[in-house]
Amino acid sequence: MNESESIQPILVQVSNQINSTLSSTQQSHLRFQKLVRDFQIRNKYSTKKTVGCAPGVDVNHPPHYIETLLQKVEIQVTDYDESMLISKQLTNESLKSFLDQPRIGKVRWISCQGISFDVIKTIGLKYDLHPLAIEDTFNVPQRIKCDHYEEHMYVSMILLSLRNFEDIDTSTTEPPSDFSSVLFGLDNEYLKKVGFNSDELSKYIRPTCDMEQCSFFLLNNNVVLSIFQKQGRTITENIKNRLDGNQHSFGLKQNSVSLLRKSCDPSFLLHALIDGVVDHHFENLDFYHDQVNELSESIIMTPKLSLIKMLHSILKELKLLKKTLGPTERLIMSINSAKNGLEGLMGVDDPNQDYNISKMTSVYLQDVNDDAQTIRESFEGLEETVKGMIDLAFNTIAHSTNENMKILAVVSLLFLPLTLLCGIYGMNFEFFPELHFELGVFYFWILAGIITICVLSFSYRMSWLTVDR
Repeated sequence: MNESESIQPILVQVSNQINSTLSSTQQSHLRFQKLVRDFQIRNKYSTKKTVGCAPGVDVNHPPHYIETLLQKVEIQVTDYDESMLISKQLTNESLKSFLDQPRIGKVRWISCQGISFDVIKTIGLKYDLHPLAIEDTFNVPQRIKCDHYEEHMYVSMILLSLRNFEDIDTSTTEPPSDFSSVLFGLDNEYLKKVGFNSDELSKYIRPTCDMEQCSFFLLNNNVVLSIFQKQGRTITENIKNRLDGNQHSFGLKQNSVSLLRKSCDPSFLLHALIDGVVDHHFENLDFYHDQVNELSESIIMTPKLSLIKMLHSILKELKLLKKTLGPTERLIMSINSAKNGLEGLMGVDDPNQDYNISKMTSVYLQDVNDDAQTIRESFEGLEETVKGMIDLAFNTIAHSTNENMKILAVVSLLFLPLTLLCGIYGMNFEFFPELHFELGVFYFWILAGIITICVLSFSYRMSWLTVDR
């Protein structure tokens, strides 16, 4: 055998080891990509700015982390007044040329489904958006608030939507372009590990709560801008139907002119957007009402540890929802009572300002504030109900344990005198008259029966034999 033939098996072995190492590395890389994807889905696509940089975003000289946020945005521009309505679907590229054209209607509503720098830049240059408001639009999720600037008002809200965790698509490793945010969500596989069976998961399914940033601008010249982080069709479609006069779904006469259309008030359009976001939370409230009602029946009938764990999960979710939606009441009060520039806005139409909160809008915002209070109080009521159910479950389990212990105590009490009797006659005394008695065994059983009857009668009179389930 020559030298090349002896080296060849070694080379083949080394090659196989390298291929095996590469295959293992690729598998580890794929697993890492999936973990990153799961983390990005559960958290927002980070847009953190550099520490120490200037506040605000100048669209002409944006920071790199803002400039690279690009995606396709669904844009709809609606111009309307009491007698006409024109709606136009636009793209990122066609927006600038359309905004340069003269406006036809009295009020313009620009609705954007998605956040992209090129779209915000075009609108920001056209309507002179404040750099701080632009920064808040990109840095999501943003706190619920209302900021007043000289040229416009900025309103930040959060839209919470519940969905099944299994609806998340983790097949792709590309980062989400809409920088999704998740408030809470539990994987069903994790729930199975902590004691939930398939029937309980299908009946009391745990949702994933998506957080969607909503940015609303009340601009000069009767312009309203709404920007939804991902898609706010549940809000915008209802408002569009009201503007179109297609209100049969609301129980009103079809083709009738709505107050929103008739008023031609941009601040009332802003009210409609805020009201839509607040009303959306009633769906979340109904979901938890149904689950708590179903769980209450199960807790009363068959309290189990798995149901208690489910109640703790619901309690945590309710606290997060209430905490997230808490500032909504202060937001509405801020819109109604804060100052716009140098003048007050509470129900006053200021002729020196191009945008105002009208008296009618101020009145209707009070109704939205009532809805927000109702939602908060309902979540608090559900929290107290869930806490009461947890206490009831533990008390029921403890009561059942006590009843079982009572039965064991009665059994012990029954056999205690019999044990004493057996112990006496089991003594090894040499002179024991009963042991030599021919009917001694019958005498023993008669005595044991009398003792048993006496113990049972005493236990019955003391209600020790009654089991309260």
